[in-house]
Amino acid sequence: AIGGAAGDLVASGATRLVVLPSESRLSALDAALVEQVVTSGEVAVRRGSAPGAAVPLRAGSAEVMAGVAAGVVAVVVIDLDDEPDDGVRDFLTDVGRQWSESLARAVAYDLQHIAVARTTALQSITAGLAAATSIDDVREVVARAGPLLGASETTLDDTDAAHAPATPGITVVPCPSGAGETQFALVVRHDREHVDDDDTRLLSTVGELVGQACTRVSLSEREHLTAVQLQQAMLGHPDQVRRLDTGAAYRAAEAGLEIGGDWYDVVDLGERGAACIVGDVVGHSLSAATAMGQLRSAGRALAPIASDPADLIDRIEQFVGSVKEARYTTLAVVFVDIEHGVLRYACAGHLPPLVVHQDGTAEYLMGARGMPLAGATGIVRISAEAPIRPGDLLVLYTDGLVERRDETIDDGLERLMGVVTARRDLDTDALCAAVVDTMLEGRSQHDDIAMLVARPVATRFEHDFRAEPSELAPFRQSLRRWLEQLGIDEIDICDVLIAVGEGAANAVEHAYLDRASGTVHVTSELEDGGLRTTIHDHGSWRVVPAPGNRGRGTGIMRAVAHRVDLNSGIGGTTVVIDHRLMAARRTDVR
Repeated sequence: AIGGAAGDLVASGATRLVVLPSESRLSALDAALVEQVVTSGEVAVRRGSAPGAAVPLRAGSAEVMAGVAAGVVAVVVIDLDDEPDDGVRDFLTDVGRQWSESLARAVAYDLQHIAVARTTALQSITAGLAAATSIDDVREVVARAGPLLGASETTLDDTDAAHAPATPGITVVPCPSGAGETQFALVVRHDREHVDDDDTRLLSTVGELVGQACTRVSLSEREHLTAVQLQQAMLGHPDQVRRLDTGAAYRAAEAGLEIGGDWYDVVDLGERGAACIVGDVVGHSLSAATAMGQLRSAGRALAPIASDPADLIDRIEQFVGSVKEARYTTLAVVFVDIEHGVLRYACAGHLPPLVVHQDGTAEYLMGARGMPLAGATGIVRISAEAPIRPGDLLVLYTDGLVERRDETIDDGLERLMGVVTARRDLDTDALCAAVVDTMLEGRSQHDDIAMLVARPVATRFEHDFRAEPSELAPFRQSLRRWLEQLGIDEIDICDVLIAVGEGAANAVEHAYLDRASGTVHVTSELEDGGLRTTIHDHGSWRVVPAPGNRGRGTGIMRAVAHRVDLNSGIGGTTVVIDHRLMAARRTDVR
């Protein structure tokens, strides 16, 4: 605007505004004029065949420029039609003074605008870093800070970036921690090559804020991990109960340091089966976790003497009356009668248990519902019943697994039923992990999750496998897991695995010597205090022992089993191995 105004105020030809330091190519005549102006600080004229003048523009006083050094910041070069006289010089001096005042006001306004923008950027970045709860959150705040800092891109990198060679257009700012160490660096990419002192000071301040935020969230993450590990140590894996395969999962909320009050438990009820319990204390704090521990201990102590789930909830409610932090806890209790195939259940304000049958059908147990624990007396609670068969799944869970802020609870329950049904053939621990991972896909976790799965174990075991050596280890693992789930003594388990393992190995090695590999079918079943295992193949074994130390398998089987029968014929070979279990042997001794 100033350059254009020169042509209007002075009868002239071309006008040019040269901003200092000038990076444009000036003619020798223009360069000489500009040098005179910069040296003298006054209007310079050029006479002769190419008359002209150069008018200095000052930024104003230091006060007007808010700390920016006063002096010549630009020069207006004017081509004149006639040689300039003293009158033209005086006129241009007055005009230059007016232009300088206008420029000073404009620059001061711009500087004020820039200062406000920098303050706003710093406030926004500070607020974002204050809300960050993880290093990933800090990275996201830094990535969004680019436009606020006048940069094309900002990233948070490791300390190696601080030692990288200087690169034009890139500024690397260390992010020191409170201890003076530097774990991260702020990498800023500019569209412009020059970064002034104010920009440098702003980036340095941001770097310090980022370093402090990284230190804080790193410490918080470590403390949160410690809290979660403490919670998981308190819960542990569910107790092993005879003929009940159980698995569990606990997943802490992503945000915050405090541990919650979600828990699960399995209590052995002896001949009555097992009590499966899942509860949720209100809140996330040390007091909530303490109340959870107290309620869990109370449940374990009271379950063996409770007549049914409703009675257990009544007894726990009496305890809640003396523990203020435990009020409004929700609770789901299921007694699993494995022998008779019956579930007895009751809920105190808790989400309904889910049963997924072996055939893929599923249902929520919607009976026996009641209000959360309040420590009150006179509340009538009831229990309800539902059938359960070996292989069916009982699923108990807390609300963090199914609740989402953008959908109804019914949608979450329907999704849970589908996820569990599709994965029902997994073993219980793997099932819990897979279900929790799938339910959390694509969303943040705002609440703790506790999940408990129980599957009654059949008294009959069946396993088919190819007659290949690599199949023996998985077979033995499956057999051991089934024996453990039945609650069989470890000494008996070892005897069974030795005898049955030898029989299966013999079938793999000898049954199909004269033909392509076939299959081996193994069944094992509890019978009158004993265990009968049948191994069948479609081949035939060696009649005479192999030379050397081989061919001792049958003798080993007979040494650790009560009885071994081996029958071989046209249809294959069948080995029947009988074991008397430790419990039966103890009865004989008595």
